[in-house]
Amino acid sequence: MLEFRCGGRRALVISDEVLALLDSCRQCSRNASETGGQLFARFDRDVISIVHATGPRRRGGRRTRFSFMPSRRAEAREIQQLFAEGLHFVGDWHTHPQAKAAPSPCDLNSMAECYRNSTHELDAFVMVIVGTSGVPDGLWIGMHTGNQHIELWHGNAAHSDI
Repeated sequence: MLEFRCGGRRALVISDEVLALLDSCRQCSRNASETGGQLFARFDRDVISIVHATGPRRRGGRRTRFSFMPSRRAEAREIQQLFAEGLHFVGDWHTHPQAKAAPSPCDLNSMAECYRNSTHELDAFVMVIVGTSGVPDGLWIGMHTGNQHIELWHGNAAHSDI
């Protein structure tokens, strides 16, 4: 489990189950394509617990060695289905073929656009990028608003307070 403090009392927690899925999707072979999915959470007072991650999908979207474009239609269906089960969409995850993941300008712009164009009551969306070094060392985790991003975790960095 990874935990971050967000604005004093509020915490963001990523469950071991989600971390295990992310670890299993690393791009470790030379011909592996990027993949990804969505992150879903439960809210309990001052804790946002990411307890479910979707993906990778066998169909829909576009995947290459250095890019991943999900099926927005499939994502909308997932959001509706999981919301009916009490889970809230809080962000996205995808892989990169590098040891320590880092977001590209395209990644940051895409997440900012997603935040601005979505109907929600969140202060930010979460983006997780999974590198080849494994979990947690290869992860990059950030929070994104329509105007800025805040890095929470990059490899061996200490847990962040934001």
